[in-house]
Amino acid sequence: MKKQLLPKRAGICYFPVMEISKEIMKMPDYAFRVIWDSEASVWFTESEEIKGLVAESPTLEGLHEKLLTLIPEMLELNHSTSAGKTFRISLKTHREFQVA
Repeated sequence: MKKQLLPKRAGICYFPVMEISKEIMKMPDYAFRVIWDSEASVWFTESEEIKGLVAESPTLEGLHEKLLTLIPEMLELNHSTSAGKTFRISLKTHREFQVA
């Protein structure tokens, strides 16, 4: 079957999947809290679920791209049972502003 990408919605991104089915319901989910670091001017995240995963980027899109590469690599390095499998990720952003 041909792989397809599901659309991005409200900060939730999906890895390519074969089809929407019961398999998706069995996929592991990884949620990341993404915080804006105003001093460094980057979006930053780290994971307690995926040992050693830390990433930052000046843009959310750049962070998303990094995670698409880093997550599978870190799962494999950690000998995770999720390594090599399709999974879902969600990015929950947090940014504070000061208003004068």
